[in-house]
Formats: sequence, structure tokens, C-alpha cells
Amino acid sequence: MTVTEGEPGRMDMSRRAIYLVAVVAALGCASASAKSGPHKAANLITADEIAGTNTTTAYEAVEKLRPAFLHSHGTDLSRSDTGLPDVYLGVARYGDVNSLRNIPAMEVLEIRFYKGAEAATKFGMQNPTGINGVIEVTLKH
Repeated sequence: MTVTEGEPGRMDMSRRAIYLVAVVAALGCASASAKSGPHKAANLITADEIAGTNTTTAYEAVEKLRPAFLHSHGTDLSRSDTGLPDVYLGVARYGDVNSLRNIPAMEVLEIRFYKGAEAATKFGMQNPTGINGVIEVTLKH
């Protein structure tokens, strides 16, 4: 097999093209992951998220960031039940979802939603609407 004068240059160009394609692909993957940002938990609202909104109450923050927290999550047919979760301030029952209107958004560290079984485990079976879940508010101290 004989090598002509043009072949070494052609081989060099092929390597450069492969290298260039690899670099472009790597940069494309890096920029795609950078754009996606941190993953937001479906059951948690943080103070940083709230700070990025123009809200004055915890209710408005929940309504804007995780409106599903405020929707009915089933009802207990054994009594009159709205199907809405209870609100706890720390570990103490604070009220229904409307009580979130009394909590200033800037004082909130986090708001977490617990589904029925999770709520019963954390807050006990005495929770009147535990089947509907609990919205737990933790304040900044």
C-alpha cells in the first residue's frame, strides 16, 4: 500500500473534525443541564422560592407556586368534610387552608405538604382531616 502526499493531511482533518464534534456535543450537554436548574420538590416550597414571588401571605405563595396544595384531596364520608388539608404551624394545628392568609410570606422558611398517610404518621390520627393531608408551615426564627 502506498501513501500519497495528500493522505496524511486528510487523516489530520478527520481527527480534527471528530474532535470538534465531540467538543460541541459536550458543550451542548453542559448548557442543557445548566438551564434546567435545581429540581423543585413537588411537596415543598422554600423561602428562596417565595422571595422570587410578589406575594404577601403564605396563602398567595402557595396559590402561585403549588396550587395543588389548596385543592381537595378526598373527603371523609363519615362526617362533613371539605376535602381540604389542615394547616399546621410547626407541630400545632393552626387552622384550615384559609388560615394561611394570616401568615406573612416573608416570615416563612418553608411550606411542606404531607399526603394522608404521611400526615397521619407525622401529626397523629387525631388530626381531624388527616386523610386530606396537612400543609405544614415552618417560620424563620
